[in-house]
Amino acid sequence: MSFPNAFRGVSKLLVAEILNLIATGLIIAAGISGIVGGASAVINTVSQTTEITEETVESSIGSPGVIAAVFMGMGAMILFIIAYIINLVGLAQAGRDENNFRNAFFVSIAVLVISIVASFLSGSNAGDGAAGDIAATARTVCEIFVMVSVVTGIMSLASMLNDSGMQNFGRKLIIIIIVSIGIGAVASFINIFFGANSVVHAVDGIMGLISGIAMLVGYIAYIIYLAKAKKMLREG
Repeated sequence: MSFPNAFRGVSKLLVAEILNLIATGLIIAAGISGIVGGASAVINTVSQTTEITEETVESSIGSPGVIAAVFMGMGAMILFIIAYIINLVGLAQAGRDENNFRNAFFVSIAVLVISIVASFLSGSNAGDGAAGDIAATARTVCEIFVMVSVVTGIMSLASMLNDSGMQNFGRKLIIIIIVSIGIGAVASFINIFFGANSVVHAVDGIMGLISGIAMLVGYIAYIIYLAKAKKMLREG
């Protein structure tokens, strides 16, 4: 039994996630370059003039580090767009062999729409209230749904190919995703229902950190799972 559409689709999903990783790395590098480059330019100028003026700050904007940061940021945005398109194509292809990928395809389109709405709200007064929070939460939920649907789709194909190892891997991956989401949700509820104080902020920060680490582990495992799924479908 073979699933050529799923193989081509999952291969594209893997490429899309690799591009997302590269783009994220560029964003981080851009931030570091911008901070270091700007600070270095200001320090050099101050060492000569002994004071910080508006002209000093403006001159730092044209420093090599800041310029490099701008180009890296632009490159990252381009990679994110390319990755999104490749991801959509991959989901559409894989959806010909397994319905979970098709569901993920439609929800991915919803993510784009919600992201546009969230960006609009963040640029208006509405973004400071419940509407902006709801849009951001809905986007996160949709992104998680897409990831879980892809994992479930691969597990379904693994079942038909009698690959128990991939099925077990998928179950563990879904557990990691659910646990990380649960920790984040509990942290949010604590912050909402117990008010703002130092203890609540500390607990919220710790749980947020744990949730972030769990999500990072889950994301890395997700990419590994896609790579293994590609191999499974090629051999199957």
